[in-house]
Amino acid sequence: MKWFRMTDNMKLASLWAVWTFLAVGAVGWALFVVLDAFGAIDQAAAWVQAIGSVVAVLVAVAVAYHAQQQAQDLRASADAERDFAHAARLHMLIWEAAQATVQFRSRAQQNQLHEELLEVFASAEPLDWQQPAQSPLVLVRDVSFYQRIMQRAMHNLDDDLNAKRHIIAGKFRFNLSVLITFLEKSVDQVTAVELIDQLESAHKGFKEDLAKLAEHCPRLVELDVKR
Repeated sequence: MKWFRMTDNMKLASLWAVWTFLAVGAVGWALFVVLDAFGAIDQAAAWVQAIGSVVAVLVAVAVAYHAQQQAQDLRASADAERDFAHAARLHMLIWEAAQATVQFRSRAQQNQLHEELLEVFASAEPLDWQQPAQSPLVLVRDVSFYQRIMQRAMHNLDDDLNAKRHIIAGKFRFNLSVLITFLEKSVDQVTAVELIDQLESAHKGFKEDLAKLAEHCPRLVELDVKR
């Protein structure tokens, strides 16, 4: 057999009923004392009925007002959660691009160090020494990764009606498009220094977008703490 559990609304209604009963009892007793003092005890039934009617109206108004306030609070809470979900979605998209850029930059810096070591080594070798082949700095998969983020940024944010987030999303898409254009032109033909400069510039823009978004929605700090 399952235990009966009272909902919050039922508990609230029970409290209202108890307080109403106590209030009516107190008013009725006070009325009885007053009528008895003035010798009008015969009219007590009419007075009790009249006052009971007024109290019933007041209780009905109070319950209706409370129900309306509760509905408004629920709507406001739902709107706040929906707004946070939109902000979190944009935040995760920009954060993903920023993290990928950091990893990409680290790889480019390693290649730059490798190039410098090879130049030093080559200067100490005979002239017929051939430098070993290096893997390209920018791969097709790198370009494809950022293109997929751009597609999500173009199509997954249309249902967000917040103007400030639209501005942040537009700036993010612009910075991302600049990076994609550079990478598309740089496959197999870019130096490590040029690539690092472009990645640092893109990462700076992404971090600025994240900062503006966090300023707009402070609750996003919770996501950074969890990560």
